[in-house]
Amino acid sequence: VRCVQETVSTQSTWGKILIIQPLEDLMFTLKRFTSKNISSSFGSFYFSTSTHSKFCIVGGGTAGINVAAQLLKDFKVSSNDIRIFEPSTKHHYQPGWTMVGGGLVNPEFVVRKQADMIPNGVAWTQQAVEKFNPENNTLYIQDGSAFTYDQLIVATGITNNYDGIKGFKEALDDPNSPVGSIYNDKYAAKFQNLMKNFKGGKAIFTFPPMPIKCPGAPQKVLYLSEEHWRKNGVRDKITIDYNITIDVIFGVKKYADELEPIAKSKGINLKYKYALKEVRSQERIAVFEDLTTKQTSEHKYDLLHAVPPMVTPEAIRKSPFVDATGYVDVDQGTMQSTKYPNVWSLGDCSSLPTRKTAAAIFSQTPILLKHMMSVVNKERRPDYVYNGYTSCPIFVGDDKLMLCEFIYNVQPLETFGNQQVPKRFYYWLKRYLFPFAYFNIMPNGRWYGKHLLWNPVK
Repeated sequence: VRCVQETVSTQSTWGKILIIQPLEDLMFTLKRFTSKNISSSFGSFYFSTSTHSKFCIVGGGTAGINVAAQLLKDFKVSSNDIRIFEPSTKHHYQPGWTMVGGGLVNPEFVVRKQADMIPNGVAWTQQAVEKFNPENNTLYIQDGSAFTYDQLIVATGITNNYDGIKGFKEALDDPNSPVGSIYNDKYAAKFQNLMKNFKGGKAIFTFPPMPIKCPGAPQKVLYLSEEHWRKNGVRDKITIDYNITIDVIFGVKKYADELEPIAKSKGINLKYKYALKEVRSQERIAVFEDLTTKQTSEHKYDLLHAVPPMVTPEAIRKSPFVDATGYVDVDQGTMQSTKYPNVWSLGDCSSLPTRKTAAAIFSQTPILLKHMMSVVNKERRPDYVYNGYTSCPIFVGDDKLMLCEFIYNVQPLETFGNQQVPKRFYYWLKRYLFPFAYFNIMPNGRWYGKHLLWNPVK
């Protein structure tokens, strides 16, 4: 790279684009993988002993890893200046849980070691943050240790509130109870086994109160299950109910207008404004509330796939930078905290009024970082603002998928024209390309979701 830099004029824009930048990208990737392999061979990883970091990232999921990787790749921030707080030793590709529950992949397909996902050289504190003191740029972890920061990026995601449905957690944990859920790796694997061995009876699928992670996911596992039963000759012995807490099958009208006929064509009974309140696993009874009349009713089931309500982690809810609903209160264009100028948030735990998906995070990250680094470097703030882009790729069965893309105010913003019609090409993107990009490209800071390998704000 140094030799080429001396040869190619630094004044040549095309020289930079066509020669220097690709070489630097290659060297960055090679350095990451060779250094990772060498450190792994000695059974070690990089840990900083300092309690102060320029950039503290709370959460090592999709958003946290993506932020760290792009700080290194696009802004040449030193890895010594970044610290990630994440208690889990495993990293889950959460969009893949649908494919586990629907029988497309094995559970091992969607999990990696957390150490293999954290960008090389970045400090990793393997504890959860329990308290924030943004007035003093300080946070506290489980053992009481304090850490300080210049910039704080909150990316914890949201958690499943199993207590929001009486008896639900007990039913999930009972291996003899035919109850599962794709919003957890263990329960998704359980549901796959239940679904594949189900031979007849009443199957109930639910959709909880919003907000939740990827609101298209409850439908995905519904259609994949129906396909499996149909292709295995037991569909005529199964009654399928889909009980939804909202008054439409999907929140974007363009796609809902097509999804409802798809569901009905498969013989799925749709019940709107219907909320699961209790699971009596010993009796195999699900108690639902009609949200219009407020009356409750009991329904027998032979198989139940339920989705819990979701909340931000307790430490987030108790922090001083959240809104009234417990989400980190941020500007919807820049993702900067409305209360503290050096606090930022993206992904599921933020107050951004869009659907909570990995696709949304990939669009949010480069814009957040561009604004944050302009503050750090005391530069003019960029014109780029986040428009709410998100995507819900919905499996509809038979190797087809509806690629739902939209922005704020649930307005469609599509990549391939009219995406209301499910296609096999979209299925292949979701089934093969997206998981590959997530595990192999995203940790290098080179994946920008809708924009593939090209940073839209660089």
